[in-house]
Amino acid sequence: MNTLNEIQKQYLSETVKKLGDITGKIKLGRSMSSEEVDTLQKEIDDVKENLFMFSDIHGNVGHIEIYKEAADILGDLLNLTSGARRYDHLV
Repeated sequence: MNTLNEIQKQYLSETVKKLGDITGKIKLGRSMSSEEVDTLQKEIDDVKENLFMFSDIHGNVGHIEIYKEAADILGDLLNLTSGARRYDHLV
């Protein structure tokens, strides 16, 4: 991260913090409404988009791949915890 200036470091830090915030909002073992799930999925997608954009601009920041993986895992976790209910309306 040495190649980033302070503003870029702060932006990346805030983006990664959002991953932690999302993690706290996922209700493991408890029911979530489809609105909650959709909102969280949008938040995850926004973070992933920001991380991909950031990695395109700053490709030399190796640990950004870890953050992208974390966002993917959060999306998978959300789908696993809510997946059956999310698509009930399609059946």
